Amino acid sequence: TGRPRAVGHPRAAIPAGTWKALGIMSGTSVDGISVALVQVTTDASGGTRVANLAARAYPMDESLRSEIFALFEDGPGSLDRLAVLDLRLGEAFGRTALTLLSEARVAPADVSVIGSHGQTIRHVAGPPGSARRGTIQAGSGAAIAMVTGIPTVSNFRVADIAAGGTGAPLVPFYDLVLASAFERPMAFLNVGGIANVTWVGRHDEMVAFDTGPGNVVADRLAAIASGANLRCDLDGRLGERGRVLPEVLAAWLAHPYLSAPPPKSAGREEFGTTFFEAEVTPRLASGASPFDLLRTAEAFTARAAAA
Repeated sequence: TGRPRAVGHPRAAIPAGTWKALGIMSGTSVDGISVALVQVTTDASGGTRVANLAARAYPMDESLRSEIFALFEDGPGSLDRLAVLDLRLGEAFGRTALTLLSEARVAPADVSVIGSHGQTIRHVAGPPGSARRGTIQAGSGAAIAMVTGIPTVSNFRVADIAAGGTGAPLVPFYDLVLASAFERPMAFLNVGGIANVTWVGRHDEMVAFDTGPGNVVADRLAAIASGANLRCDLDGRLGERGRVLPEVLAAWLAHPYLSAPPPKSAGREEFGTTFFEAEVTPRLASGASPFDLLRTAEAFTARAAAA
């Protein structure tokens, strides 16, 4: 996804018709389970239209969320815990999918397929061709299929790495469909825990890669600044109380990931606990304002995306 390429030919192989699909994901921020029901229409020439029928983000059970964060750090017994989490999270994804279908008054039998991104636990994102590439996703597709009775496709990141990619971002394929309604070239910026950008050219050329940190650093600082009352900087109100620290921002912008050429993908491995403990915790301990550091983290996200 990091090099320009046309993707019209693979779409032409999809049989013409109209069908419903349901997508599930929980992202790097682990702030909930997002479910979307769409109607996909393809024509004989390979053109694709996607209509959103229903979408909602549901809170994740706290015990599941805590277990995911514990596994990010690879502690004792993590293999057993990962095996159990994989099934539990898949079952939770399946139940959440059924909840959305019930709210939308759509029978599971009317849905052709579920696509589940999965919850990233570990992502080793070496460049294409590197021997150091791999990813571990939790949220069993088999469990989702058993709970819902709907055929389920999962492990997209694993498939992308097997095909020679870096495992992220995956949203460009949807961006390409959306871009058909706008004047091109254009770019889409998606800011989750990690941010990514997709550029779409006039002839369906695409360049896509993770730009670096999204909310992953800011979310942790928002919890500190709010006294653990908030998981994120809602509407930017906490960041507004701070100021950008130029010397800190300059140091963070020197992170080697930002100067690496695409294709590339990032995760908590680059901007999670290790980054926080090296770059943020000492400054908090030295008396830096959490509001100033939060504002600086938000500027870091914006500048990394602009670069």
